[in-house]
Amino acid sequence: QYDSASNSWRFVNFMLQTRTGAGAASLGGLVYVCGGVDRDSMERFDPKQNQWTLLTATLPMRSAGLALVALGDCLYAIAGNREFGNFKNQVHCYNLYEGTWTESVPLLSPCSCPSATVIRLVADEYIYVFGGDARAGISVHVPMNRLMSQAIQRWKPGMTTWELCRGTLRAPIKAMACCTVSGCDLIEPLLSR
Repeated sequence: QYDSASNSWRFVNFMLQTRTGAGAASLGGLVYVCGGVDRDSMERFDPKQNQWTLLTATLPMRSAGLALVALGDCLYAIAGNREFGNFKNQVHCYNLYEGTWTESVPLLSPCSCPSATVIRLVADEYIYVFGGDARAGISVHVPMNRLMSQAIQRWKPGMTTWELCRGTLRAPIKAMACCTVSGCDLIEPLLSR
């Protein structure tokens, strides 16, 4: 855990389950981690108590390489893979108050290990999904016979499909960390190139 006042890091308690390729997001002052290789479970970290809790709601399927973002009172688990090479375009929404997962609007094409964040543009908040390992759709060849995406997709609640942004990433990318810094006016021009 990082303390900006002292510019230092400290260890916190370990998660209750080991995870590789899991998604993580912050909602309501708590950290949620779900999925990972051979995992459909979700746990929550309370930084004030330095305590992890295993939640009863599980993802609808085991999923690794997913992106997890918070928008409103929901967590969105985006894409990922069930097993090596079986990429998903599914998006599932976890309602914080109901404690349940429901299916949401799927991405335009399947991918694994995309990056995602929520960006406010004027009065609307969108989920942006960047790149990812791909087998179909908007992708380019990279070494080792893999396809990785340069695509940027966006969606907001109420839309019936994801939009493909006009701009693309300068290079294909996957498994990149991504976050939003509030008060930054540079993102919209970058995404519209």
